[in-house]
Amino acid sequence: MFSRYLVGGAVRDALLGRECKDRDWVVVGATPDSMRAAGYQLKDPEFQVYLHPQTGEEHVLARLEKKTQDGHRGFAVDFSPTTTLTDDLRRRDFTINAIAQDEQGTLIDPFEGLADLKRGIIKHVSPAFIDDPLRVWRGAQLAARLASHAFSIAPSTLSLMCEICLRQEFLSLNSGRIWLETDKAVAANEVVTYLSVLDHIGALTALISTATESGGRRGMVWEVRESIAQSGLPGAAQLIAFVLAFDPLADYDHGETLLRGLGAPARYHRLFNVTRATLECLPQLPSMTPEDFLHVLQGWDAFRRSERFASAMRIARIIVNAVTANRKVADYTLRLLEQGFRAAQSTDLSTLRDPALPGRLKKTRVTTLRCDAISRAWLECQKGA
Repeated sequence: MFSRYLVGGAVRDALLGRECKDRDWVVVGATPDSMRAAGYQLKDPEFQVYLHPQTGEEHVLARLEKKTQDGHRGFAVDFSPTTTLTDDLRRRDFTINAIAQDEQGTLIDPFEGLADLKRGIIKHVSPAFIDDPLRVWRGAQLAARLASHAFSIAPSTLSLMCEICLRQEFLSLNSGRIWLETDKAVAANEVVTYLSVLDHIGALTALISTATESGGRRGMVWEVRESIAQSGLPGAAQLIAFVLAFDPLADYDHGETLLRGLGAPARYHRLFNVTRATLECLPQLPSMTPEDFLHVLQGWDAFRRSERFASAMRIARIIVNAVTANRKVADYTLRLLEQGFRAAQSTDLSTLRDPALPGRLKKTRVTTLRCDAISRAWLECQKGA
């Protein structure tokens, strides 16, 4: 007869009063035959993951792991039915994830995770923590997701995360797997916390240096970091703002590299490119004609992708205000950008709906109407300057 225990995030989040969508179980004293006999359906034969016959929740056989080669999956795994619950919990990453609960609700806590939970500490279970390079990313995202509970990573654990970064084994991880961790921080709107941890342990510098063959410690001025954290931007926009501002002296050259290293999907790269182009355009904006500005907006696809461009403008304002000494000049330039775009976007084009109107003439009139609207908006900006 085997025993099953609720483990990991489900126990941790319940103790913190947080909602948890996924409940994972570890099964002790079982074999594949006994699991099948009890009606469990095999989902993953490599890691012996089974689905409960009634709830569909994942159940995994208790196991031991031994590091055999580099990488997140470089382990020899033993699913012996003699493996104890403590053996299985010992291989986990953090003490607050190594708390189990039996079916009667009794907590089993061999590594003092409850004490760390009360203290708000994210601490590794054992020195074997460094064997799995994914734990660099998991530690950062857990710090981000628990930021609202004032959790911090233990100094000893940060030291091990730094050691993993120095070995650079974590760079071999699949970018899609890294994005799974990054996306959790994005969803929690705690991107700055997540990336700040990675910056502190040298992970972001390693991503850039490996990709560009340019060494040297990089980083972000504190004012920009704080501005992004307090901006109220959604998580995706926070991510773009952070990677753009990570190395402001390099003219935003490293943002694309960081996005690739984090495994960001294509839509993040598109928002990055539009925002970067916006930032690079700002110094020339006061000397542009309305026709020039309209051409730039069209090149950015700002009218068809207005929500994306609105995000780009918000990000640009945060970065510019944080790094520019002359706030009056910066604010004027940003108003030219924002009010010029909104005027062009809201231009009344109803007079051009006549189907008999030739396409070329319609395009010319759209340009004229929008340029006139931009000109009027800029005149108002100049009056208020």
